[in-house]
Amino acid sequence: MDAFFNRRFIPEKQVRISAFDRGLLYGDGVFETVRIYGGRFFWLDRHLMRLQRGLDRLGIKIPYNRVELEFFVRELVIRNGVKDGFTRIVVTRGEGLLGFSPRGSGSPQIIVVARPRNLGAWQRRNPVWRLCIVDDAVRGLGFKTLSYLPHVLAKKKAEQSGYEDPILLNPKGEVMEAAASNVFVAGESTLWTPPLSSGCLEGITRRAVIKIAERAKLRVSEKPMPASALKKAKEIFITNSLLEIVPCVLGKKVPARVPVLTLALQEKFEQFRDAHLE
Repeated sequence: MDAFFNRRFIPEKQVRISAFDRGLLYGDGVFETVRIYGGRFFWLDRHLMRLQRGLDRLGIKIPYNRVELEFFVRELVIRNGVKDGFTRIVVTRGEGLLGFSPRGSGSPQIIVVARPRNLGAWQRRNPVWRLCIVDDAVRGLGFKTLSYLPHVLAKKKAEQSGYEDPILLNPKGEVMEAAASNVFVAGESTLWTPPLSSGCLEGITRRAVIKIAERAKLRVSEKPMPASALKKAKEIFITNSLLEIVPCVLGKKVPARVPVLTLALQEKFEQFRDAHLE
């Protein structure tokens, strides 16, 4: 498999990052992961816009524009023959001096990989995921930096306790997100998800689900969500670009069937997704 590395297409094994790269040392960088279906991307432009917002927040300037980056991403997918899978775009601030200050940093490092689905570690092994609430508060930034250690530790803790994913709370004790997903609570004709002000990521699939729900005349609420709401919820699901919509339960008792509204949204999402491939 090839990778794109700083304007070159080279074998993945030849990609080399300095031991002084700030992405490695301090998580100083951003990334995006985009799903591929039939060789086409789901909302690639939105992923690239979110990547740029993160770069702007961190003050990292890459040496080419979004159109050029999109060309490199598409070319890599063609070179690797990926029909059903994903591409990941990683940008670090580059090599720098030891210390937190970014002054004196070198050129940003841009790495893009494209993998087929069967080479991903994100396969959904269970149709319904079991969730647990992790008490350690996390302060979200709202964009995808390389600093995901609190999420990694929460995921590790959940899996060691026999759950698939953790629910992360913000410093106010409100539901923020899962380890790598947005969280939704569904009622008979309602949908509730934490607002962006909670610190959750502005998920691409989150936005698609909200659009789908509004078209289906569901009442969508983006407001603070106390942890107790999950305990009372009729249906819970999480969303991200790789897993799409995953039915969930709080605890370890898994229902025999996927809840009705979640199943309907899964079906509508497939239709929506296929109509928005690029």
